[in-house]
Amino acid sequence: MTVLQCPYCGAYINEQARVCPKCRESLAVGGAHSAARRGEKGEIRRGVMSIALAAGLRYLSSGQTTIPIPFEIPTLVGEILVPLLFLAGVGLIGVGAYLRLRS
Repeated sequence: MTVLQCPYCGAYINEQARVCPKCRESLAVGGAHSAARRGEKGEIRRGVMSIALAAGLRYLSSGQTTIPIPFEIPTLVGEILVPLLFLAGVGLIGVGAYLRLRS
């Protein structure tokens, strides 16, 4: 039987407890391993969303859109920040794939 510390009040509780007996806060079901598995999909999802956001910003900043934009997008966004956002998305997908293969 493993004893853990409550993240809310610091009391020592049983690993299987769902509610802290001292502060009555609900504790997360499952251990750290299940949280790590959920993080893998989160990294891949964040990477895909970053790439989609970069594509949308690139489309809007290129000036080829028929959507009227009420402000001018600086060239810094289209030439530097959008490619960095794209590469960050690719990196997040790579990290998520590595974590998924490792587990």
